[in-house]
Amino acid sequence: MTKASRLDVLRRSLARLCHEAEPPAYLIEAAVALHRQAPAAEIFLLRAAASGGTQEGLVCTSQSGLWMLEIFVGQSEADRSEGRGQVLLSVHPDHRATYEGRTARIFVAGPEGERVLAEAPVEGGELCADITLAGLDLQHRDAINVVFGGTAQP
Repeated sequence: MTKASRLDVLRRSLARLCHEAEPPAYLIEAAVALHRQAPAAEIFLLRAAASGGTQEGLVCTSQSGLWMLEIFVGQSEADRSEGRGQVLLSVHPDHRATYEGRTARIFVAGPEGERVLAEAPVEGGELCADITLAGLDLQHRDAINVVFGGTAQP
């Protein structure tokens, strides 16, 4: 038998107390704390959606619908020749507070292993970083993964 999570215990307690006029304050505080708490780590598999025959970049949405990932190819000749670009990861405005300050790692998992494109804290609901596009296959839609960890330490 597995140990019940805090959320399961809270659900059972609230179910027993649903007919009371005023549930105990500690249960209300626990429910609010659980609602504000982001998971320790979440993984979203984002499928690249390159637009037609162009390889200028991609825009895709996470399976949960909370996140938008945009990858842009550098516009200067030097950026193009060296395979540089930018990545922008943004969360739905309703969920910004939950992810603010949490570290996001954006990576591609390939046959040679994991290749990290960017790793930084989410600030203002976004992560924006310069990346190297070398080896990233925009045309065949490499799987882009995003893992959310704990709050970044100063």
